[in-house]
Amino acid sequence: YGEYHLAYCIHYIGDLSMPLHHTLPNAFNKKNHTKLDGIINDEVLNKLGKIKIYSIKIESEADLAKEIARIANLSMSLGYKIEQENRLLTREEAYAQISYSASLLKAILSYCEHVTR
Repeated sequence: YGEYHLAYCIHYIGDLSMPLHHTLPNAFNKKNHTKLDGIINDEVLNKLGKIKIYSIKIESEADLAKEIARIANLSMSLGYKIEQENRLLTREEAYAQISYSASLLKAILSYCEHVTR
């Protein structure tokens, strides 16, 4: 069952960088949520090089909480920006967002490896 917990964790880490998960569930969000979820789905496995891994150091649960809040705030700001501009994410924005989650996942896995030794 441990694999299921890891899958849920990875899912929520990915959701963290989805801008409309951090905005009000208004008409814009409801209309565009599914579209944003799938904006790069068809191509991402062929364009993994577009996902950048940033250096994130997690040494405590407090560090993790701060990083989660930082990414959530970036995502929320982008969510309200695209809502104000009445548009979807660009592919470049989508890859930038997914890069935050990929970087956080790498940092979490490194932290877990460190604390279990």
